[in-house]
Amino acid sequence: MTSPKPFLICSQPKPASDSGQKSWSNVFEGRGRSRDAYRRTYHRPDPAAYRSTFLPRWSRLVECVFGTRDRCATEMGVTLQTACNWFDGLSRPTGDKVAMLAFMHPDAFGRIMGGSE
Repeated sequence: MTSPKPFLICSQPKPASDSGQKSWSNVFEGRGRSRDAYRRTYHRPDPAAYRSTFLPRWSRLVECVFGTRDRCATEMGVTLQTACNWFDGLSRPTGDKVAMLAFMHPDAFGRIMGGSE
């Protein structure tokens, strides 16, 4: 009967030698990119900037899509006061209302909320 072999404990792999090649530990997805190149490649939207422009865009969107406050309230399933607040840019919608409008009117939503208008 043979005796069982002891478990091998493997250490972390060693980084590549200093031959100019990026090592496995490159935190920028292992593609040899510098931090600046990574930032240029992966554009991330600034949440604060989008948040500051969301309310006027939403107001423009509901006005463009629905035309009247009554129609907006009826089609979106909200009170007339909520529709008035959206038209006047006084309040933000909940996520389900944003998704609903994006589904109902994808072209207008993409044009206005996407920033090309």
